[in-house]
Amino acid sequence: MGIRIRLILLTSAALLFAGCASSGEAAPTPAPSSTQEAAAEPRTLQELASVMKGEGLADLVILAAVPGQTHEVAVQLAWKELPAPDAQLAALAEAETRIGEVLDGGQIAQISLIPVPGGGQVKGVAAAYNPGPEVLAALVRTTYESVCQGADLAEVDTVEGPRTRVDLRCYVDTDDVVGIAAAYDEVTATRLDFAEIDETRWHVSVAGWSTTDANFRLVSGPLAGRQELFTELTTMARDAGASGIQVVDSMYGISFSGIVSADQSGLCGALLDRILAAGVASATVSMGLPEPSGDERWACYLRP
Repeated sequence: MGIRIRLILLTSAALLFAGCASSGEAAPTPAPSSTQEAAAEPRTLQELASVMKGEGLADLVILAAVPGQTHEVAVQLAWKELPAPDAQLAALAEAETRIGEVLDGGQIAQISLIPVPGGGQVKGVAAAYNPGPEVLAALVRTTYESVCQGADLAEVDTVEGPRTRVDLRCYVDTDDVVGIAAAYDEVTATRLDFAEIDETRWHVSVAGWSTTDANFRLVSGPLAGRQELFTELTTMARDAGASGIQVVDSMYGISFSGIVSADQSGLCGALLDRILAAGVASATVSMGLPEPSGDERWACYLRP
């Protein structure tokens, strides 16, 4: 079961102050009373988010109580351009301190450090739980400095019990799908070696492309020989005119799919033979038609 991060966008309230002066000689400005000083301080998460945004902590600040929890807070800090890792972490630490001043016993339970939404690519860090400073710092630095520019951290329920998983979103600067395959070793070398993280998955696409144009989902890895295998498979598919290549590499085997013209129906067989020759225990290869109609949907569909 996936973890849903539910952040509630809170509208901000402005605090207006007005001074007054008498006619004639100007009277000394009265010192603010203790009541006025208290009123100037944010008293709710909504007010605090507005103040922190106004102070320039981030371009977008959202603070919301986690549903059903009294003292747990979901924090989203977003910037038009992501600052360096130390600046991101310092902003989060400042938010944590200020939350404690507004909400007695308040603590950060969910974290998003991301670019201001837009652009179509998932970047920055989104954590469905607070992993602690060491793991969080590693996530922020990894997404800032590597080809994997986005990370989603979650706790998931599996048949083996609860596990922690990080999904890395990786964007390869290349001209075609073969470039994704050629980056396999670099991508899968990007990982977080912490006992607190049970599983890493990589979602790899071409920088600037939609994931429907080409996407690799690597559930198992790194595996010896995969870069060479995927480079050969994607070259075969590209040379046959295939598009929309989707690859899934998991503990169950390899799935390779895409779209190709009907006169390339032999492509599936060639791809499947190459995958099995590499010693992969199970594989499925399917190629849909560019313009399917009725029962005519597939150029080829094979599984051993």
